[in-house]
Amino acid sequence: MKIAIFGGTFDPVHNAHLRLAQAALAAGMDLVIWMPVARSPFKQDQPLTTAIDRWSMLVLATIGEPRYLVSRCEIERPPPSYTIDTISAIRSRFPVADWWWLIGADQLREMTGWRDSEQLVQLCHFFVVPRGQLVGVNLQHLIDKLPGWLQPALDILAMPPSEISSTEIRRLASQRKRIMDLVPPVVQTYIERYALYLQTTTALC
Repeated sequence: MKIAIFGGTFDPVHNAHLRLAQAALAAGMDLVIWMPVARSPFKQDQPLTTAIDRWSMLVLATIGEPRYLVSRCEIERPPPSYTIDTISAIRSRFPVADWWWLIGADQLREMTGWRDSEQLVQLCHFFVVPRGQLVGVNLQHLIDKLPGWLQPALDILAMPPSEISSTEIRRLASQRKRIMDLVPPVVQTYIERYALYLQTTTALC
């Protein structure tokens, strides 16, 4: 069994997130575990919508796909949250599986600074998602410059980069502007019903 973990703030989950998860399934994953974070250890000073709101929007957005699972692992664990802790905890639930973690290409330069990163690559592989200018040859050149112990754990996920941004969605929602083309209808309904993002225009991506 091949399982991919898709971590993020998902504030809110949007259509590009769903396309990314579908690309992981197309790449051979049997299950995608969506992992909303409580708070990134690298971004402690930025606000988030409540964990229950972000988790609820994810459940609504993914309910029609049986190969998706939305986990509460990170949001129920006291912050800060580290990837090594999450993968170690969740592996015990699926003892016979090959593990993958979805990361944006812009995170690659930070990976050597992650907690226990050399141990981490022994526990899972990483699907690198093209982001911004980090596509094609540019992305491969960046991977080629990374330490030798890290490179074998990385595979590029075949999908075009997306311009959809949670930050932009929050900005539009705060001004009551159109977001129906950016998020699933159930997520738009949830945002409107609970008046999310109306009090802030800046938060975590």
